[in-house]
Amino acid sequence: MYRGRLRGISTRETARQLGLWGSLRAGALMHVTLNSHSEGSRGIHTPGKSSFTRAGLDLLLSSLARCIRKLSLPVARRSHWGEYEGNNSYSAQQKQDKHLAVVEFVRRTRPKLLLDVGSNAGEYAELAIDAGAGSVVGFERDAQAVNLAVARADRLRAPYLPLQLDLGNPSPAQGWALEERQAMHQRIQPDALLCLALIHHLVLGDGVPLDLAVRGIVALAPSGIIEFVPSEDPMAQRIAGPPDRLVHRYDLTTFLASLSAVANVTKEVRLSEGGRVLIEYRRA
Repeated sequence: MYRGRLRGISTRETARQLGLWGSLRAGALMHVTLNSHSEGSRGIHTPGKSSFTRAGLDLLLSSLARCIRKLSLPVARRSHWGEYEGNNSYSAQQKQDKHLAVVEFVRRTRPKLLLDVGSNAGEYAELAIDAGAGSVVGFERDAQAVNLAVARADRLRAPYLPLQLDLGNPSPAQGWALEERQAMHQRIQPDALLCLALIHHLVLGDGVPLDLAVRGIVALAPSGIIEFVPSEDPMAQRIAGPPDRLVHRYDLTTFLASLSAVANVTKEVRLSEGGRVLIEYRRA
């Protein structure tokens, strides 16, 4: 909705979305339903002298802040990806090897800004900060995972910013002359990136050709780690669907060829006999 409403979502539209029962929830009646009546039919405030005092406005804002702090995601909205950190197909040894590879990469490259693409709940962002990354921005499209990442960022009190963003449909340039809101790739210039357990989502889940997925990821940062997850992996099969659905080649050989076309492969770490592998790259 924000993409189509650069000036924000009106109170009247919010009230309409809440419906009758939603409007009666604690806080919604005062801050949304009743407030929406003060807006004109075009979604702007009706002209007139305000009767609010400074003290009244302070009380109103304090009440609104309390309502927002009490909000929480319903249990029914929890997703598998929000619980992925503790529910995945890695063995204890594979997880340890993956942690060590990320820590070694960050300590060696010392990025001032690290981009964690497909960051889930922020496990590897926290590792990167502890290993010496100056700051981390995380992209994740699953709402529950982002909520957990935000809670982690609050706990860490570190330069870690989790954002809900779908890499397959990133924020575009918008507004007047396409300059009022910059596109995602214009707003961030990281020194390095982590792209862990994401490539199969883009290719097997979203249908992006492997070479285009690799090219797009490498374009985000001059160096980084990309994890290749084979189609035989249980987590890959979960999102891939029937085998005849895949119309593009997806295997490690094709992945390495695609990566070598746009960057130098500097290191490989095999995580499993089944084919999970971490590939470190640096753009030529």
